[in-house]
Amino acid sequence: MAKKIQKLEKELPKLRNYQKYLSKVQGYLLVASNEKERQKLRSLMELANQKLQQHQQKVFNHLKTEVQELVKAGKISQALEQLEPIPPVLLKSPYVLKIVQLRKKIKQEQFAFRYANALFPKVESYLKTRQYSIALGLLNAYSKVISSIPSSIQKKMDLFRSEIRQNLEKYNRFLAKFRSLRWYSAINPDDLYNWDLAPSSAWQQQKRTIIADATGTEERVISALSVIAKDRHGVDTIEAEEMKTYIGKLRFRIKKGSGFRFLVRLIKQNQSFTEFSITTADFPSGVWHTLRWEVEGDRVLVFSSTASFSQAKEAANSAGSIGFWLYDNSVVEFRDIELKVAELEGEEVESGGGESSQK
Repeated sequence: MAKKIQKLEKELPKLRNYQKYLSKVQGYLLVASNEKERQKLRSLMELANQKLQQHQQKVFNHLKTEVQELVKAGKISQALEQLEPIPPVLLKSPYVLKIVQLRKKIKQEQFAFRYANALFPKVESYLKTRQYSIALGLLNAYSKVISSIPSSIQKKMDLFRSEIRQNLEKYNRFLAKFRSLRWYSAINPDDLYNWDLAPSSAWQQQKRTIIADATGTEERVISALSVIAKDRHGVDTIEAEEMKTYIGKLRFRIKKGSGFRFLVRLIKQNQSFTEFSITTADFPSGVWHTLRWEVEGDRVLVFSSTASFSQAKEAANSAGSIGFWLYDNSVVEFRDIELKVAELEGEEVESGGGESSQK
């Protein structure tokens, strides 16, 4: 037994297979003939257990660091693969529990990243269309659902919140400038002298309603606002194509067909404009709907309070009028077309913001 104990003492400094070594020591303890031998064997077992614990801690720390680096790099699936199956040397308490907890935390982060990847494009879209309260609501909902938000996601959320506050302040100043401006009607009560119409036979007026009928014609049924009258007699006017910064509203009803294209920043000579498709897919036919728009800088925003419709696009021109281009075989009625134009009042209107700076 003395020789066996000496051999165990020599193996201890270079120990690699801790479990095999401890099993051997326990076996010798069972057959040891005296207390002195048993004492030496217990001492070797204690030292081996200490080395095993140090080795386990080292393996766990290395594994944890490796997994955290993968998570930091966004390689969540690879991080989880590193923890499955659990390394044999760590198949003991407390490391099994630690790895289970680490795996659970990573899966929570995986959900957090997946949620964020789906959420952030929506937030950017709502920022673009100036729906700031909805964008902020999405961020707040995320904070409630995700109990532990990864630092990289939290940083981006903070940037979004800061951007929302800044854009909202700009947008409120933008709207405040227009509150004091007068609404100008684009529909003359007597005739449509201030509109360029093609073909003229497709456009009719009944009091303050414009009726556009694209049935039975192969020509493009299109119109463009040419001038805005500043007085009821149409003497003092402004060329509509000179409008740069303006907001507007109208009511429309699709009576037949699929609808129309709403044209903004329209330059008739160049046939250049920014186009928005207004169809029965978003606006049910036979019902009066409201359409509103805001034009400033290089952006055009069109939205509705009567349908789930909000789109923002880059303006094709630095100035321009508005117009309508009917889809084939459509019949559409337009009412209450009104605009507030900064140029009519000599106003300089600050940009309302809205474009997300996060790419």
